[in-house]
Amino acid sequence: MPQAQATATDTPFREAIDQFRRKVRVPVTTYRDLAGECHAKAFMVAGANNDALLADFHKTILGYMESGRSAQDFRADFERIVKAHGWQYKGEPGWRSRVIINTNLRTSNMAGHWQKLVDEREARPYLMYQQVQDAKKRPEHSQWHGLILPIDHEFWKTHYPPNGWGCRCTVVGVSAGQMRRNGWEQATDVPTFPGDIPEEWAYNVGMASRVSTGPENAEWEPLITSRTYETYGRPEAVPRDRPKAAPGQVATSRGEMRAAVRRMLGASGKVFTGPDGLGVGISAASLGEHLKIDRAPLVPLIPEIIEDPFEIWLMPYRDKRTGRVELRRHYIKAFSLGKGLYSWFVAEFCKGELVDVTAIASSRSREEQKRRAGILVWGRK
Repeated sequence: MPQAQATATDTPFREAIDQFRRKVRVPVTTYRDLAGECHAKAFMVAGANNDALLADFHKTILGYMESGRSAQDFRADFERIVKAHGWQYKGEPGWRSRVIINTNLRTSNMAGHWQKLVDEREARPYLMYQQVQDAKKRPEHSQWHGLILPIDHEFWKTHYPPNGWGCRCTVVGVSAGQMRRNGWEQATDVPTFPGDIPEEWAYNVGMASRVSTGPENAEWEPLITSRTYETYGRPEAVPRDRPKAAPGQVATSRGEMRAAVRRMLGASGKVFTGPDGLGVGISAASLGEHLKIDRAPLVPLIPEIIEDPFEIWLMPYRDKRTGRVELRRHYIKAFSLGKGLYSWFVAEFCKGELVDVTAIASSRSREEQKRRAGILVWGRK
């Protein structure tokens, strides 16, 4: 293998800052509440289950990235935030503050680095794994130092750095010309084995954090299925509320659907805020174009579903084709509409807008219960 010294830096850059800014705040009890890939799109701090606390951490770390301040200064801000919110955390303050700032800076930088590598893949179609060669290097990562493989090789789906807590490894793009001039060759024997990377790190943070810029033929699969309403001790039945608004008229064309959305909004766009404090943006043009026409009667009920739901769930999905992860918020509310129609609201935060509304005819059906899984963000008592 070619021997090269890693030159990675944790100095923030635009792609890294954008990736961190897009993260959705998710209150959790432990780090394992979210599957590994989900951390590419979610901002969480283990044990921080208060959104105000998370918002303070997120804003502060973003400020560090935008200003280029040293991560060593974060200890004072960490203690300020902890005191302001009365947070009881585990571990020593110095260790805990280092883990929070370094993990967020490192993962966001490597996600942004991947975006650059993909953008430059025609000029540099190969990637070389590089480990910092000093006394702190990990023997298990040393076996990959200097490894060269095409950027689309399966290895990078699971072994793109960071590959563990505190991992300082990186990768660099390599051109065909560099391969010829240096006599380098693609690796034919890739040393991997099950468990060589901790489960929570065995994913490509760049692939997972990727943002779609156009239509895609995605194949989505849920990443979390074990945590359900039963996990959180929630009731099996969702109580049916009497709607404040009457269901709308049936639409027979896309134009009628757009008109229905505009009537509900009273404008071309509007932001509705749920009980968890998160705003959901809706535009007449976007929702009116993508919502199925047969769901026009549900349009007048949308504000109530967002502003007064029974539960709000965060469900991560992964695209099997690209590894991209999206976090979809499921707003669940049952209505008493005479025929027992059950409606829930599914919001996928793609550029901050609502993309779908779904109705089901029973508040106890299996299909409805499938939506009550993932991370419970908020629940009515």
